[in-house]
Amino acid sequence: MMKTLTIFCSLLLSTTSIAFLGSSLDMMIPWLMVMAAVVFADLAAGIRKSLKLGVRVTFSSACRETFGKLIVYSTIVLFVCMLDVASDGSGLIAKWACMFVMILEGGSIISNLLRPYGIIVTPKSILKWFLKKSPANITDEEAEELLK
Repeated sequence: MMKTLTIFCSLLLSTTSIAFLGSSLDMMIPWLMVMAAVVFADLAAGIRKSLKLGVRVTFSSACRETFGKLIVYSTIVLFVCMLDVASDGSGLIAKWACMFVMILEGGSIISNLLRPYGIIVTPKSILKWFLKKSPANITDEEAEELLK
């Protein structure tokens, strides 16, 4: 009797987890494609930056960084999609988490595109720019003091 109950419970859990994974994968695949496109755009921008600055880049180091990012971002997408399916399945958690990661990667792309022209984009420089553009009329020195 106990063995039958164990088999029944494992079958029930298996079908439930397969359905859960199926729903997660349905939500995850479009986000994985977008993340891959963003990572490869960053790779292209990084190669362009290196060529313009005369920095030697090896194929193995470029692949190592790119595939490292792909693995990390795929794990994040998998996690947030499973979390979203487990909570309510609306897609909002996955959408905003993936948008956040794409904004971070977009900053890297913009930085790679502007670095050859002498424009250095860092989180600190972005905050400083926003502080100077604020209605409070903050000067460069005041912005620098605030960000210390």
